[in-house]
Amino acid sequence: VATVASDESRELSTKPVHGLFVKYSLITLIGMAAQAVMVILEGVIIGNGLGSFGLAVVGIIMPLELLNLALGGALGMGAGDADGARKAFSQGFWLSAYLIVAVSVLIFAFAPQIALVLGATPDLADGVVEFIRIFMCFYPFCILGQMMGSVLRVDEKPGLATAAQFGSAVLAVVW
Repeated sequence: VATVASDESRELSTKPVHGLFVKYSLITLIGMAAQAVMVILEGVIIGNGLGSFGLAVVGIIMPLELLNLALGGALGMGAGDADGARKAFSQGFWLSAYLIVAVSVLIFAFAPQIALVLGATPDLADGVVEFIRIFMCFYPFCILGQMMGSVLRVDEKPGLATAAQFGSAVLAVVW
């Protein structure tokens, strides 16, 4: 009976798909727009502060940002439903955290080799290695944040997920 009551209170199982699609899309778009503005402002700040060298370094490490999105999304998806996501999150959070820290440590340790694989030229290599190592210090938090955003959306809390995206974007720009 408790499961039935819980299922009935969930909007994804009771409300029309069209309205939910619009609601979730708009709320998610706001969070994604905040992230996009953050990336643009980072480019402006880095471009004005470090010039073409800084922009080249950021461009080279962009695959690591995409890895962040992929790992965060994959680890936060659960079984494609709210109960599955909650179970995966509660059982797998610490395992995921340890995995993410291990990945970050490996990338940090092998930053010179990774910089070359990502396409750093000799004149950019030192800057790319430095940026990778700084990025890896906060990488676990980035991935865990992506993971939590995925869980929050599946758990029918898109507003909270968007607030987290917006807040992290503001924090990144300020930082």
